[in-house]
This record gives sequence, structure tokens and C-alpha cells, in this order.
Amino acid sequence: MGLYDREFWSAVKILTKVYGKGISVRDIFFSRERKGITSAMVFKLVIETIRRLNYLDALVGYNMLKRLSLKEKNILRVALFMRKFLNVEPPKLPTHLRTLYLKSLKRDPLIDLDDEITALSLKYYHPRWFIRKLLPVLSRDRLFSILRINNLEKEGKWIRVNSIKTSVESFYFKWKQLIPSEFDDIFYAQKSYLKKMLLSSDYRNGLFIVQDFSSAAVVYALDPHEKEHILDLCAAPGIKTSHIAALTRNNSLIIATDISEKRILKMLILRERLNFDAQIILGDSTKPPFKEEAFDKILVDAPCSDTGVFRDRPDLKWNFNPKKLRRVTNLQKALLANAIRLAKKGGIIVYSVCSLLPDEGEEIIKFALENFKNIYVDDINLPRAENGYGGYSFSRKVKRFFPDTNVDGFFIARLIKS
Repeated sequence: MGLYDREFWSAVKILTKVYGKGISVRDIFFSRERKGITSAMVFKLVIETIRRLNYLDALVGYNMLKRLSLKEKNILRVALFMRKFLNVEPPKLPTHLRTLYLKSLKRDPLIDLDDEITALSLKYYHPRWFIRKLLPVLSRDRLFSILRINNLEKEGKWIRVNSIKTSVESFYFKWKQLIPSEFDDIFYAQKSYLKKMLLSSDYRNGLFIVQDFSSAAVVYALDPHEKEHILDLCAAPGIKTSHIAALTRNNSLIIATDISEKRILKMLILRERLNFDAQIILGDSTKPPFKEEAFDKILVDAPCSDTGVFRDRPDLKWNFNPKKLRRVTNLQKALLANAIRLAKKGGIIVYSVCSLLPDEGEEIIKFALENFKNIYVDDINLPRAENGYGGYSFSRKVKRFFPDTNVDGFFIARLIKS
């Protein structure tokens, strides 16, 4: 058996589950079936093959791919990744695939390309629609910076100290290698140190949770206080809900809704581990069963394209398309419209998405302002945030985070009901 042969076939098996059964990479690597099939190299083969999927497919040729089974496609994808990017020869392949593999190694899909978007797509391993959406709203230098960083593995992650169970000061005293941030309860942990933390009893006992800086900024934009009535729409798996509870010292009325039973179950487990107080309701957040003008503050962290987290989850790049974008923006509009109706006069609605697309950010706020005359955009000051895309009357009031600043990409807007 050659070098990494076992890991090669494990990676092929996982990719076939991802693209054959629709199982997410995250679910596979964080499920019981990871035992015995995963290792650092298997993870690398899977994630980095997926990251470069369009380029690897272009090496084979799209017409040729149509003639292959899913397993055969994945064998070629992993084999080509190993040879082209790791300079490691893959295991012995079936004769017909070996022939295709050798032909593919000689092909350069970037030669003689006249279409700039296709060239950028293949060079930086991103969907064409994604680049087409961002070219009009970002400088070319900024776009290239984001495309490049999305292809690099993160060196660490952000964590939040759960102030319901411990004090920030005592936690930081124990974990001295954490790097503080502008938010008191948010710290940055290098990868090796985070691995140690995740194996500790502090993690099992809910003293901290992995939460990105920009995700925490969403909750700080909401500015929750004790005694308030707060609604969190699309709340599961509950990371932001738990943060709201922590900032209000478990002393506010928090109602969290979500339509996914699977995600609600995860939220119930998280509530137990972190010990936060919230009423959790399984239901359609576009038709919530509440009286109008019942809440002081409402968080709409809406389902989206996830284009702000392509760096962490490259599989999402290839699971989304413009047709899905039309459906999800309609859902975002419905969620925000309901939130506006449910907010009290003078109440605050924070709308957020982990998306870089203007369609899911500025355009949704534009829709809200055009259809609801009783709201206005409030200016928010968030550390590390940048102004929204230009061309809107509220561009300087809404905020964006970008992945090339070591955070997840996010859009955040705060509306006030007058």
C-alpha cells in the first residue's frame, strides 16, 4: 500500500456521500461515523478538493465528467488534487481512470480564456455567479483579496466566554494565551491552543463556545438589556440567542423560533450546556404566533447564501446558485416584514446575514424602507466593521465585515420603528 492510499479512499467515500446523499461535510466530520475513517490528511483531502472543485473538474473536462459515475468523478478529483497541489502520486487507479488522469494532468484550463469572470473563477476557485455579483460593488483589489483569503485555512478562531457560568476575568486568567478583542467576552485563539481548549472540561461544561467576532457584533448591535422582551427569529442552533441571554444576565424574556426540528434539537442541547434562559419554539418564523408590537427588540439573523463563510465551509460555494438566491431573498423580505410588525413603537430590529451579496443586505433594507414608512435605519458603531456598499442613502449606517480581516463576512443593519 502506497503513501496515503487509505486516506485517499476514505476521502473518495466521504465526497461521494457529500455529493450523492447531500450530507454536509460538517455533519460527516462531526458525527459518530468519523471514527475510523478520518484523520488530518483525510480532512485535508476532502476540504481542499472541494475548495478547488471547479478547477479540478475543468482539468478533466465537463463533457467527460458527464460520462462518469459519481464515484469515478471523485476518484479523479482527489487524485488530481494530490498530484497537482501536494505533489503526491495517488494510489493505483483503474485503467480507464488512469488514462483520464494522465490526460488531465497535461491540461491547463486557464489557457486561451477570453472571459475574465471564468478565468477568475478557475484561478481563485469560486463560482462565476459569486464573482459577477461582487465585481460591481468591490474594488478589484478588495475582491481579489477576498478570493485569495477564502482559499487559505484559518490560523485560529474566535471564542466567547459564557458569562452565565463564569467570569470573563477568571476565564482569561486561566487561559492566558487567548488574545483579547474590543468586545469584553470575545477572544481569539490560535488553532493549536483552541484544540487544547476544546478538549478541556471548560468546553464540556459550557464555560465558552466558538463564536466568530462578527457573529458577536450582531448581538452587540441589538444591544439587549435586562427586563426586555426579545424575539430571535431563525434562532437555532442558538449561539446568538445564548449571547443575548448572557448579556442580559438571564434576566430578560427571550423567545427563540426556528422552523428546523433538527436545529431546534441542537439548540435544546446547547441551552442545557450553556445554561441560558430562553423559550424555544418550533415554528415558521414568517408566520410567528405573536401579537403585533409585542417585542422591544427583534433579531432577524436570516437564512442566506453563506457567502461570508466560504473560507470555513468551501462546500457551500458549490451548493448555491442564482435561482436559490431569488428564493432566499424572498424569505429574507418576509422575515424582516414580520419582524417590523412585531416590534413595539420605538423598538429595535437588527437584520443580519453572513453574506457578502448586496442582494441579501443593502437591497433587503432598501425593500424594507420602501414598503414600511414607520422605520428608519439607525447608525451603528461596531469595531472592525466597514460601511455598507455605496449607492444607497443608508450606506454609511449599515455595516459589513469581510473575511480578509480575519472574521466571517457579515452584513448588519439596525432599524428603529418610529
